[in-house]
Amino acid sequence: MYYHHLIWDFDGTLFDSYPHIHAAYTKALADFGYSVDGDTLMARLKINFTEAHKYVEESLGIPTADIRARFSQYEHDIDFVPRAELYPGMKELLTDTHRAGVKHYLFTHRNNLALTYMERAGILDLFSGWVTSDDKAHFALKPSPVSILYLLDRYSIPADDCAMVGDREIDVQSGVTAGTKGILFDEFHSLGESCAEHRVYSVAGMRELIFS
Repeated sequence: MYYHHLIWDFDGTLFDSYPHIHAAYTKALADFGYSVDGDTLMARLKINFTEAHKYVEESLGIPTADIRARFSQYEHDIDFVPRAELYPGMKELLTDTHRAGVKHYLFTHRNNLALTYMERAGILDLFSGWVTSDDKAHFALKPSPVSILYLLDRYSIPADDCAMVGDREIDVQSGVTAGTKGILFDEFHSLGESCAEHRVYSVAGMRELIFS
């Protein structure tokens, strides 16, 4: 087993959720008769929702509180189509590694809705701990290492036997800065240079790495 402790990002790593998020924002904008560049919106959403809100407000030149509220309404609807679903093979990977002695943790910019998604997908019981944006005492936006350091301390995780898994450089950077390794999930073969120790392109690639 390459690592016995894995800290996972949620969006774009455990769950293929960005199409759901993007569609929710696009629908919110359309409800008020607006649109913005879809690719730029997606790029900002992948940083965090605050960056997306800033981009929309700058693009439209108007206050966007109502649009943000409508977006949250759609995005928090688990059944809003397209639904955010686990990547194919992810549940099996988490289950098999858990049985083999790997401990899983979550660090996400999302609030506790992430835990609802995970419970519904049948994977929450496979996780030993987590930090979401609702954990005010231990949460800091990536690439800050604050939340990773909290998890390392709270669960007595040896940093050299732990990796942060994510689809963005800020994900793996938060782990590397805290002393862990990084596994960058480069699904579309589109990410540039990285501080990550490893780069994988699929769930199958993650499986091969973890079990190596």
